[in-house]
Amino acid sequence: QWPVAFDGVAQPDAYTLAELQAMPTRTVATVLQCAENGRALQSRPAIGTQWQTGGAACVIWTGVPLTTVIHELGGVVPGSRFLTARGADSLPDGIASDFTRVERSVPLSALEHALLAWTLNGAPIPLAHGGPLRLVLPGYAGINYIKYVRRIAFTTEESSAHIQTADFRVPLRPGEPRLTIPAWRLPVKSWITEPLGSDEPVKAGTVPIRGVAMGGASAVTRIEVTADGGATWHPAQFTGSDLGPFAWRLFEISLSLPPGPIELACRATNAAGQQQPDFTTDNTGYFVNGWREHHVAITIAPAG
Repeated sequence: QWPVAFDGVAQPDAYTLAELQAMPTRTVATVLQCAENGRALQSRPAIGTQWQTGGAACVIWTGVPLTTVIHELGGVVPGSRFLTARGADSLPDGIASDFTRVERSVPLSALEHALLAWTLNGAPIPLAHGGPLRLVLPGYAGINYIKYVRRIAFTTEESSAHIQTADFRVPLRPGEPRLTIPAWRLPVKSWITEPLGSDEPVKAGTVPIRGVAMGGASAVTRIEVTADGGATWHPAQFTGSDLGPFAWRLFEISLSLPPGPIELACRATNAAGQQQPDFTTDNTGYFVNGWREHHVAITIAPAG
């Protein structure tokens, strides 16, 4: 039945998965991206999983808007500041629950777009991806998409779980590493998918360049490509379907490139006016989005 408890509302209660599935549904596309994606690209090593760009995907979820459920329960208790979700992960005996509990808090504003989803790309969510029910928070890092969600609460304070208070945290301001906040909203980001440095040398002439761009918490609105270290930027064109503000966009541009070594890079801008920086300013290994860090080094072979 998979009951989910709801607290911090006017009428605390629990709904089974079947009861949630009987409510009005919504389908939304989001970038599901690990906060650690890109860590291996930083010039200064950071401890943790050494993702390059493989820790992200653009996926389609279907479920019930969390606002719909909360409306049925009389609304959020006044004074609440956070949406706190807990998964059904089993806890080993003899270890403090704060250390092992998978529970994350996000700002209450995340409720606006939050979804309790049971399908992923049109099929039931598999266990590995958080099925049978996963909290989806468009625009947020994947660590906040709580898998096999069992409890939703609206709280005045953040969760005391170790995964909230000690892990997956980023500096509040550049240059102040001791003052941190949780890894919440995704930053604007893009990278090139073709050509890659591992490919065969590319013939000189007109070279097609393709990639993906995402706006993070806002829609991506512009993507540019450089082949000279940022001295010149060329606007690229978005291709394919626009799946919404929280999805990524494919892009393409063709540039005339001479023989020799070339470094390609791309830079995205979102609807909030945020643009990818040259480099990521901190060394936590989270939210790595510098365009120089994501450059692609290729070799252009003579034509013929």
